[in-house]
Amino acid sequence: MKKIYRLIFIGLFLEFIVFFSVFLDVKKEISLFENRSLFEKTNIKNTTDIEKYISDHIPFREDMLKIYFSTNLKMPVGIQKILVGQDNWLFMGTNPTAYNLPVIPSYQNKEIFAQKEINQAVHNIKRIKKWCDEHNVRLYLIFPPDKTRVYAQFMPDYIVRQNNLSPVERFVSFLPNDITVIPIERKLIDLAQKNYAQGITKLLYYKEESHWSEEGAFLAYQELMRGIKKDFSEVKILTRDDFLIEPKSPYNPYDIGYGPKFTHGNLILPNFDMPENLYNHFEYKNIKDIKVVWDKNFKHSTNSNTDTTPLNVYVIGDSFACYLHAFLSATFHRVRAYRFNMPGDRNAGIWFNERKKEFEEEKPDILILSISDLKLKDLLRID
Repeated sequence: MKKIYRLIFIGLFLEFIVFFSVFLDVKKEISLFENRSLFEKTNIKNTTDIEKYISDHIPFREDMLKIYFSTNLKMPVGIQKILVGQDNWLFMGTNPTAYNLPVIPSYQNKEIFAQKEINQAVHNIKRIKKWCDEHNVRLYLIFPPDKTRVYAQFMPDYIVRQNNLSPVERFVSFLPNDITVIPIERKLIDLAQKNYAQGITKLLYYKEESHWSEEGAFLAYQELMRGIKKDFSEVKILTRDDFLIEPKSPYNPYDIGYGPKFTHGNLILPNFDMPENLYNHFEYKNIKDIKVVWDKNFKHSTNSNTDTTPLNVYVIGDSFACYLHAFLSATFHRVRAYRFNMPGDRNAGIWFNERKKEFEEEKPDILILSISDLKLKDLLRID
């Protein structure tokens, strides 16, 4: 009976706290941890606004957030999609889809990819490897890391790490040795830190956007090609001198002053004409030899240059892999790329069984599976 009375008392106490918070006159301010304007009473128009108002006016909200990040608690927390780091670096704060790993717990190296999910993802990769072996196709895996890993020194210092083992490194440790994984995370981190220490301004990831820059993608390309060359000695790895830089986009690291700004909780985009293809800032010097065709989620390229490595490549990847296409299309005779997370596509997913017919028509020599670390759970969706 005492337990029931205790629960009733706790319930009434919490209701009192919420009631008191709603009518508490809170001064308008910017949340330090969420980098946005806290909700004002005058904005209340519907039930959703009331919920936001109550959330924003809980006493000691900022203190609770600080405790959350500093103690590595494993409870969910509502953080805005943009997190402002040190020196005005912008990071993603939340996961926009159900199949993304949450950014902050991933950065903290928490075990958010459950063991049951890891086992299923490993099983799925084994199935893809088995199919590739049966059809004489070489499989290569790469896992582009999130910007928070490569430029961790610019993350807010109140978000601390639990250990030094990243989700990708933990996942890869469960893969069998006969599956070729091209490690790029440590290479990117080491080069980024070296450049920073030497005052080199070429960024491997955009300061004000979530993806790697052309420099970061090119490093990944070279590491990928070194791995492929072990199996295909005829492959020619292109150098940076084979490409021209086109700083057209405001997200380009060489023109960062014209990028988006984050002020008073709002992301302000400058007035600009978005280039037709955000991912092609590097242009191959012999671009006239390459024919590129877009078809829904697919990008096809054919290189007629006789010096090109005469191999066909199929790429399954997300937005990070789009940056690699300019380099791969200049390297191989034919490249067909499928983006499994095209924006607006409700049927997004790897869906490997649907790709098999295309493989039979394309007859690729190489299959590259590129999954960024925050999208590891997409490996659960291959059927």
